[in-house]
Amino acid sequence: MGAQMAESPYRGMSKEQLADKMLELGGGTAPGPTHLQGVLQVRCVSDLETALKSLEESQRKSATASDNLANRVFWLNVVLTVATVVGTVIAFLTFLRAP
Repeated sequence: MGAQMAESPYRGMSKEQLADKMLELGGGTAPGPTHLQGVLQVRCVSDLETALKSLEESQRKSATASDNLANRVFWLNVVLTVATVVGTVIAFLTFLRAP
């Protein structure tokens, strides 16, 4: 644990810059680009993890919104059913009392 790992010279580079640098150094055939490949893979995996977490959060919010909407539609149907029954009863009573 005494030896500290040297900071990567590629730390501030974007994935596109890393890919360009890797191609510049030999496209993965020379010993140098293998470190770049590793850095690039780690960044890509990190981006994928971030995107998946965002997707999971979006799905969670969507499911909650869907449940709320379903609940509101159910109660709207209940109210409309009651109103229809009341309207039908009033119409029927009006028809029976007509001379």
